[in-house]
Amino acid sequence: MALLRTKTPPRPLTPGDVVVTWHADLGEWAAAQVTGLDADEELADVLDLDWSSPNRPEALADLGVLRPLSRQAGSWNGQRSHCHYPWVLPRGCTVIGTATPLVASSSQSYGLRWGVGDALHWERRAASGRTDWEDDPAQVSIEGPELQIPADVDASTVRRLSVSGVERLDAAALAATFPNLTELRLYGELDEMTGASALDQLAGLRTLSVTGYFGMTAADHITPSGTPELEHVDLHDIPHEYAAAMRRVWRPEAANGTYLSVTGARRPGWVAKNRDNPLRDWDGRAGVSKRAYTRSVAQLRNTRRQVLAALDGSPADRTAVLERIGSEYGEAFNAINEAAGEDLIMTEEREELYDALVGVLVAAAAERGLDATAERQALLDGVDATRDW
Repeated sequence: MALLRTKTPPRPLTPGDVVVTWHADLGEWAAAQVTGLDADEELADVLDLDWSSPNRPEALADLGVLRPLSRQAGSWNGQRSHCHYPWVLPRGCTVIGTATPLVASSSQSYGLRWGVGDALHWERRAASGRTDWEDDPAQVSIEGPELQIPADVDASTVRRLSVSGVERLDAAALAATFPNLTELRLYGELDEMTGASALDQLAGLRTLSVTGYFGMTAADHITPSGTPELEHVDLHDIPHEYAAAMRRVWRPEAANGTYLSVTGARRPGWVAKNRDNPLRDWDGRAGVSKRAYTRSVAQLRNTRRQVLAALDGSPADRTAVLERIGSEYGEAFNAINEAAGEDLIMTEEREELYDALVGVLVAAAAERGLDATAERQALLDGVDATRDW
């Protein structure tokens, strides 16, 4: 009988390991300790250490007495900087030794990516009186519909860039304008990206996140040779062939320190079919079955037809009709949630169901030139009277 192999991190990692990495904002080396591993969830429990140095440490002795970092800025109130991260040790981190874990209990916090040194950097900013986290010349956010660079920004100094809502994003122009990026986050609403292969020119890139952009092909994937420092790749709602190419190239790089997450790889035609579907993010979401998704979209479309009919009906009856429609909407999703084992509609899904319903009403009222304040309240009152979610 074959023995089951215990899962282990792609890069060797054990509880007690102390890791170090260079932190550009600190301008120094920073350190953290792995206090535990969760093989089922593939997570590492990571404790930031209150230590930094301009000199690279070669051994534990170079760190002196190990002390957890206690956070004081904001509402932390002295809590330790302790968090679960994916257990892929980033390629920029190096294990320099092992010691008894400084914390025995597991953290209750979860993060998307490792950030050794981030908490220490923010604590030092706060201590120096700089509490406006947005006031950072290395960090820029741009909102669409076009990629417009703020006049007061020196693009060559920008390391962290967030772009949202740009309807036609020229990735080649972006890469040429911001050549020194270490972190790039792109958020689209089923928008188009061209020249995506140019992102392979960002040699210092460590984090890449792309959501809701289309137009990329398999040939647009980036490579370990072009982006040798890439540690974290998060892709969602992207073309299927681009997703497949990125998986093929970057999955093997977990052993070298690159974490990869790809969800919502969409086949051709999906964008056209779902552009006006407010629940499209449920398609393929963890915890949302295909049956639950199909039933939810069908119910929303049915409710939309009812809302449109109510707005075109007698003004005297409108609020009463909309309250009834809201009640039926709440009851319908009670049934859908119950059929899914009551695990379908959590906080995020609840807010999305509200937003989808209100969005239907607001858009339809705007087309008809109506002030739908009373109608909106009646609709939501109906939902709240019946919903169990």
